Amino acid sequence: MQQFLLQNNNAYYQWREQKLCGYPNTADQLIVNINNPYQLTDEEKDRLLQICKKTNLVIYRISKNNIEDKKIVNAIAMQLGLQ
Repeated sequence: MQQFLLQNNNAYYQWREQKLCGYPNTADQLIVNINNPYQLTDEEKDRLLQICKKTNLVIYRISKNNIEDKKIVNAIAMQLGLQ
């Protein structure tokens, strides 16, 4: 946590450089397409977690068949270990 001490500019700039390295340039890079929100593939889970770890947010897009099901948010969250 040295990077967050006001007197430690070097640690902060190193942390900042690492955080911004590979940061998405467009909103499209934050989107993960999900085929079945009730059974995420390993690739979908990994991508959701990878983007969220980097940016602290992720946008998921699901098929129109499931769009009105309000249980989707909970289903995805549970599969990612959120409760």
